[in-house]
Amino acid sequence: MATDRIYGFDAIRAVSVMLVIASHVGIVEGARNPALVEFFSVFNASFGVRCFFVLSGFLITTLLLKEYEGTGRIDLKAFMIRRALRILPLYFLVLLSLWPYFEAGRFWQPIDTATYAVLFAYNFIPNELNVHYLSHLWSLGVEEQFYIVWPFVFGLLAAKRMHLIWLCLGIVALCAARMYIGYGDAELTHAPNRWTIPAIYPIALGAALAILIKDETYGRTTAIVSSPLALVSGFLLIALPLLDADFPLVDIIGAVGISLCIGWIYTNQQSIAVKALEFRPLAYLGTISYGLYMWQGVLTGNGPQRQLLNFPPDPATGALLTLPVAVISWHCFERPILRLRSWMTPRLRPAE
Repeated sequence: MATDRIYGFDAIRAVSVMLVIASHVGIVEGARNPALVEFFSVFNASFGVRCFFVLSGFLITTLLLKEYEGTGRIDLKAFMIRRALRILPLYFLVLLSLWPYFEAGRFWQPIDTATYAVLFAYNFIPNELNVHYLSHLWSLGVEEQFYIVWPFVFGLLAAKRMHLIWLCLGIVALCAARMYIGYGDAELTHAPNRWTIPAIYPIALGAALAILIKDETYGRTTAIVSSPLALVSGFLLIALPLLDADFPLVDIIGAVGISLCIGWIYTNQQSIAVKALEFRPLAYLGTISYGLYMWQGVLTGNGPQRQLLNFPPDPATGALLTLPVAVISWHCFERPILRLRSWMTPRLRPAE
């Protein structure tokens, strides 16, 4: 592609984060119109987060493939610096914004809870230590664990693409088996639906799709994914819960549908439909989606639960505050830091 920008992906981010916010302020659960109830049974916070995960797996793997093809290796240091500059500053700014509550002793189990958050292990936090306005950090925990492990694995198997594909599909199969069996007594003390198991399969699907599309060995995949049939199939798989909400592993099937839609967008960059997704307000929301996601959790409380008397504000007020806070965060904090990547990231030199 002539540009590093991928059309349509910001629209996916924007819609996904809006579904998360709509769920946390009660719009999804409060729907009474039968058509809306059906719509939100599919398109909700869970769907939005799965979109983020599939997109993350696809984009990170695409970047790793591009680097390996251009240099013959993966510069792990450069990769970690790029990811750190994107994720860590805002993440810790959000935590620091809550420090007065930590100090005031009004935070439940402050040391233990904060430790899980700081170590990006919130997806494994016991229920008794969880605070709802930080509960969205579970997804960032999974993302960071993925960023740490996947580049090493990719670097080891980069020359054997089929091994990578089978690894990704094997991860999906293992997740499917564990989800089908259930989590047993673990659900009494933890939230297994936030563990790595149900979160990693969308990432693995996105990674496998990237390899299949980018590797010329599998040229037929690009032709298939770019076809109208792939897009229609993707929507049908996503909408499966409307036909049978109890269908086994319906979430994994939906993630396959999301992958097909993302693959179609990626391979049809010049289509009118994809260009329409670049509607500026929508694309802008996608650009600041990380800030929207981080701040909405703190300001809305991730739902109606309240553990402190005056904080967070009520969900509706929190949602209204989220947009201006995210805009300020992007322009005054996140974007200036991202500009550092051009000189802080080591330049890659072709392998000799």
